[in-house]
Amino acid sequence: MKIWQGLTCGLALATLALWPVGDALGAKVSGRASTVVEWFDSANEHTIVPVFQYLQLNVLDIADQGYDFRMYGRLGDDLAGERSASAKSRLYFAYVEKRGFFLDNLDARLGRQFITTTAGASLMDGLRLDYGFLDNYRFTLFGGGDVTYYEGYNAKDAIVGGRLRLSRQLPLHAVRRR
Repeated sequence: MKIWQGLTCGLALATLALWPVGDALGAKVSGRASTVVEWFDSANEHTIVPVFQYLQLNVLDIADQGYDFRMYGRLGDDLAGERSASAKSRLYFAYVEKRGFFLDNLDARLGRQFITTTAGASLMDGLRLDYGFLDNYRFTLFGGGDVTYYEGYNAKDAIVGGRLRLSRQLPLHAVRRR
C-alpha cells in the first residue's frame, strides 16, 4: 500500500514540476497588526478587560490593472466576559480604488472611506470619483451612506458632496447630509 502511495505522490509531483508555466498575476501586499489590552473597573465595579487586534492591509496594483485595495479595522472582545460597549469590532475603512477608470484622468473609489473637505467630514459607504483636467484642475464627486458607530446604521442617512479645485490655493467644497 505504501509503495502505491509513494508512486502516486511521485507521479503527482513530477506532473506539477513538468507542467507548462503560465503568466502569474501579481500585487504588492503590505500590512500591519497591533494588539491593545486594557484593564479597568466600571462605575458599578465590574472588571472590564477589552482586547483589540488592529489590522491594516494594503494590496496595491492588483494584476497590473491599476486596482488598489486598502482596509483598516479592529477586532474587539472583552476577556473578562463583560458585554462592554468599548470592546466592539469596527471597520474604519475598506475600499477598492481604480486609477484610470474609463478615462486616464478619472479615478474611482468604492467602499467604506473617509471623506474630508472644508465643508465637512464623514465616514461613508459609497463611491468617490476624482477627475483631473487642464493640469491644475480637479473635480471630485462623492456620495453614499453616512456611517455612524454610536447609532444604528440607517439607509436613509445619506451624504453627497463635491469639490472643485481650481488651484492649490482656491478649492471650492460642498457637502449635504440628509
